[in-house]
Amino acid sequence: MDNNTAILKKLTSNNASTWLTEATANKIKTEAAIKAMQIAIHIGNQLEAKGIRQKTLAAKLQVSPQYISRLLKGKQNLSLETITALELALDISLVSIAPVPLPYELIESPLALASQGDAAYK
Repeated sequence: MDNNTAILKKLTSNNASTWLTEATANKIKTEAAIKAMQIAIHIGNQLEAKGIRQKTLAAKLQVSPQYISRLLKGKQNLSLETITALELALDISLVSIAPVPLPYELIESPLALASQGDAAYK
């Protein structure tokens, strides 16, 4: 075996390459960072438009002002609960999801009809 072949064998591995997994993870992190910044900008614009201070929003959400500061810098990972709390506190929509039809059994159940009021029984 010549020297070049020995070097090539030494450099190559029998393990599967992880480049695709790493590239996918990097793409997800990048997209998440972009969305976090978009949310931060939207919230910042809403605070300004409505004349709400960061400290007031923090009190409304029962979080620290530092948390709101990280959020407005796009550095805070948001849970669905936090997003929902922000939407309610600021009367805005941050995330929209296409409605999903309920299964037939739920639509036709007495509980579903009762929740629609007495008119459903007439």
